[in-house]
Amino acid sequence: MAKKTRADKIGRKEKKRGYSLKNLRVPLIFCAIVILLNLLSLYAAEKGYLYFFELFNAKTITWLIHFFGIEAQMNNTIIYLANNTWKINTECTAITIMIVFASFVLIYPASIKTRAVGLLSGIPFIFAANMLRLLFMAFIDKFKPAYSVYFHDYLWQVAFIIMVIFMWLIWIEKVANRESKTAVPR
Repeated sequence: MAKKTRADKIGRKEKKRGYSLKNLRVPLIFCAIVILLNLLSLYAAEKGYLYFFELFNAKTITWLIHFFGIEAQMNNTIIYLANNTWKINTECTAITIMIVFASFVLIYPASIKTRAVGLLSGIPFIFAANMLRLLFMAFIDKFKPAYSVYFHDYLWQVAFIIMVIFMWLIWIEKVANRESKTAVPR
C-alpha cells in the first residue's frame, strides 16, 4: 500500500469542504487580467498616451454641462465650475471600471463573437454612464456643493461597481447563455 502524501491529505480535506484549488483558477486569472490591464493603463497615462481620451472626456462633459444650462469653462483637461474645479485625468474617464468589465467578459467562457458583443456594447455604455455621472456631479456642484465630495468619493464608486456587476450578469443572461441555447447539437 502506497504511503499517503501531504497533497493527498490536502485533496481529501478540499473534497470534504467542497472546494478545490482548481476553483481558484478563474478568479486568479480574472485578478491577473485586471492587474495587468490597470498597470498598462497607469503606464500609458504616465507616458501621456491617454491624454487624448482625457481631453475627449473633458470636451464631451463640458458640452453636456453647457447643454443643460450650467456654466463651465474648460482649459485642456481642467473644467472650472461655479464652486469647484475638475481635473479630468485617467481616473475620471472610467477606464478602470471599463477594465473590470472587460476582464469579466474576457474570462467568461464564450465565443469571440459573444465577447465582442459584450465589449462593443458594454464599454460605450460605461462611457455614457460616466458622462451622466459627471453631469450629475455638475448639478450637485451647482445646487448642493457641500455634497460633492460624498457623491464623488463614495456614492458613485459603489454605484459603478454595482452597475458593472449587473452589466456582466445581463450580458451572461442575454448574450452568452443564448449562444449555448441556440447552438446546433453535434
